[in-house]
Amino acid sequence: MKPGIRLRAAVGVAVLFIVTGCSQAVTGAAVPESRSGAASTDAGKDRKSGFDECGLVEPAEVAKAIGVNAVHVTGRSAMTQSDGSRRAGCAYFPENVPGMLGLEIGTVADTDAERFFAPFAKNFRNVQAIPKLGDRAEAVAYKANGTSTHYIEVRTLSGNRGLHLFYTYTDGRGAMPKADGAAAAVILVTALERLPDEVTIPDGAPEGRCADVDLEPAAEVVGAKLVMARSVVSEGGGMTCHFSGGGGKLEVSLLADAGRAAKAAVPPDQITHADLADGVRVMVTEANALDARVNVGDQVVIMNASYAGEVTALRPADVELVRTVVDAISDRN
Repeated sequence: MKPGIRLRAAVGVAVLFIVTGCSQAVTGAAVPESRSGAASTDAGKDRKSGFDECGLVEPAEVAKAIGVNAVHVTGRSAMTQSDGSRRAGCAYFPENVPGMLGLEIGTVADTDAERFFAPFAKNFRNVQAIPKLGDRAEAVAYKANGTSTHYIEVRTLSGNRGLHLFYTYTDGRGAMPKADGAAAAVILVTALERLPDEVTIPDGAPEGRCADVDLEPAAEVVGAKLVMARSVVSEGGGMTCHFSGGGGKLEVSLLADAGRAAKAAVPPDQITHADLADGVRVMVTEANALDARVNVGDQVVIMNASYAGEVTALRPADVELVRTVVDAISDRN
């Protein structure tokens, strides 16, 4: 047996044990640390300079590993985390719908074991060590309370570079198959083999209609200058935009797929502002974030913003930001 195959098999057994045996023992939040992303649909495309977050594993390789016909890059993200390290993420999904997430590979640059594994140590009691994967590797599996949605996260550190694999699936339905430990092992070992010795994560620049979003009012509303950007634009007209900086974040997705948009549309009885597009539900959540969903003809815009400061109630500026963003990225532009 070749060394690479032996390693993948060993890691696969370890991850599979965690995925199948520990999901009921979890305590902690059933929400991943980072679940979104955004920038070009071509995973191998070179982005000006620095690290390409989608270049570690090609969509076809992800599809083969998890056992589906095809996988698409549906999101990219880039941010400076609260501990000072930079993180870039690439999201994959079996359908070409920007904004959808089934699997994400996040890369963290200039980190160390204490900082990189801190989210596991802080939020979970069922952390399991994985042998022979990078310098150190850990995994958790958990389930959202009262639902059939499962989450699996694996973190592995190599030198000062970390990889974070996030996988989600729902029992009996959905495009993502049940998590498989061997598949996770193949994906992570492949990513580790291609991880550069030095990772530099660039600020990036928005592409397509994401570049039309005016970041000045966005920065005022969020409370931070949004200097990092990523975008994904699909052939069907859908897109997702990710902006971050200074502890603030703005994520916008345009659902152009008729089926997905119909499921995501705001029902008439939930509309809070009927004068915005064809109706919007907008609110400030308990998690100190702006949450908006907007009906725009047969499309839907989903917008989330994380405030750098504390905001407890919806403000006129928040609603106006939603209006500005929708005008910038929708077909009504």
